[in-house]
Amino acid sequence: MYYYLTFNGINYIREANYDRYHCRSLITYDQNGNVVSVNEDNYGYEDLIFGGGYYWALRSLNGIIFKLDANLNVIRTIKIRGYEKFGKTNYINEIGMHLEYIDSKLWIVDRSNNFYKTGLE
Repeated sequence: MYYYLTFNGINYIREANYDRYHCRSLITYDQNGNVVSVNEDNYGYEDLIFGGGYYWALRSLNGIIFKLDANLNVIRTIKIRGYEKFGKTNYINEIGMHLEYIDSKLWIVDRSNNFYKTGLE
């Protein structure tokens, strides 16, 4: 079972070994579905996407979004505070279940399927 799949323009990356809360390893595939690498690090992410030349990861239990470089190293940590304002909606305490990168901006989808456009790019 897996929860996320992202494409970086060259390879597909999906999580593996998912426990109740987060991913424990990542598998990279080429465009033909062949395994390129398996990384057994404990990532602790609940979502991973690629956009704007970076990876973006989510740790929703802590309300944290990570900006990652091409090697999946954290280059920025963003803590979402309770009632932070995105657009016209105050984002309440529990961060989203999913990230999207659309129109050069990072979007959050919350547990109630509301979409929030952030200022992150």
